[in-house]
Amino acid sequence: MINKIICATVISLLLFSCDNTEKEVKTITVEPSQAILKNIPSNDFSLVLDDMTIEETENQIIHKHKYKVLELKKDSLYSTDKDWAVVNQTFFSNHKNDLGMEILSRHNGKVSTLAQPVGFGWAIGNTAHGEWEETKKDSTNQKINKLDEVIVTGKLNQDPVLTVVANNYDKAIVQPKNVSDLFNNINGFSVIKRGNYAIDPSFRASQYEQLNIQYDGGTKAMHACPNRMDPITTHIIPEEIVKIEIIKGPYTVRYGATFGGIINLVTQKPDYEDYGLHGKVSGGYESNGNALVNLAQLQYIQEKYDIVANAGYRDFGNYEDGNGTEIPSSFRSTDYGIKLGYNINEDQRIQAHWRQSFGRDVLHAALPMDTEFDNSSILSLDYKLDNIGVIAKSLTAKVYYSYVDHLMTNNNRPSFM
Repeated sequence: MINKIICATVISLLLFSCDNTEKEVKTITVEPSQAILKNIPSNDFSLVLDDMTIEETENQIIHKHKYKVLELKKDSLYSTDKDWAVVNQTFFSNHKNDLGMEILSRHNGKVSTLAQPVGFGWAIGNTAHGEWEETKKDSTNQKINKLDEVIVTGKLNQDPVLTVVANNYDKAIVQPKNVSDLFNNINGFSVIKRGNYAIDPSFRASQYEQLNIQYDGGTKAMHACPNRMDPITTHIIPEEIVKIEIIKGPYTVRYGATFGGIINLVTQKPDYEDYGLHGKVSGGYESNGNALVNLAQLQYIQEKYDIVANAGYRDFGNYEDGNGTEIPSSFRSTDYGIKLGYNINEDQRIQAHWRQSFGRDVLHAALPMDTEFDNSSILSLDYKLDNIGVIAKSLTAKVYYSYVDHLMTNNNRPSFM
């Protein structure tokens, strides 16, 4: 049986930003505190963390600090307030509990980056700045002051229906056979197995068409087999996926109608902080079933354009269960893909992605037939325009084409005549 399917076009207009899943964290080369240390000639000063905040723009998450500089000049203390300054996320996290503290100081030629109370390292114990006085007080006779009710309000940073899971496949003991294996350790998910090849994710009992499964924000490949021997999870290799975005339930129409939820498989994006040619090669072997996994990837990145290419080969044999029974589950698959991106300007980008997958000699232990071959071709073209205006923030357009050619047979089954 051969089925051929051509999918349609998806164009979406995003009027408001609903989440920050694709926002980048702004980074800087030199921390402002180090710049202050270099530019202040005074030999005795303290840098106090006066305030901190996190700002979000259309495309970025920005961490900021506000400092106060205390300088000791001829036994007099001078205070200078600094403007807001951008800091790196790591530096911001390291000092998230140090508000009002001295985070940098220089006294008597010695520099300290230890977070401590202001003046602890140079004023405490110095008689020029005062002396210790011991007092005694009976705490049992203190007057109790009852405070009014305090209500704390703030912005909820996390969407309760959105979950983003990073793909750390290289740290797993057993390599994923296909994309569905990535869902095994995500809360609420289980998998429907027909063998090693055709595996479908299930979320809170929702499955198949009840879940809107796609990758890179809209690209789909419909299965050509009525027994679901070739779901979308078989047409892309797990090593390409960097994260999985999950929107639980029917709470968004951003990627089309859904009942059980949306699963958006996000592939790797170019790293614009590292221009030039880069690549990686990985491989793995499992003795149970003689499983072999190989991957090669190359990427060339420049300011205006980028090219990412990858190729993978997987060869899994029949594995044995705990009783030593051989389970028919072998398959071979070859995949390759190439992604071309061009930055028209700071606010416009166009990208083309072409990939093909070829499955061969797939055995399904839980189905009455096997797969002789399973070929798929997927082409997608994406365009994005940011910073349009106040009402319309950004425009995203996607056109994709998918073709699936699948042949199932019972040649290797006892029922074959």
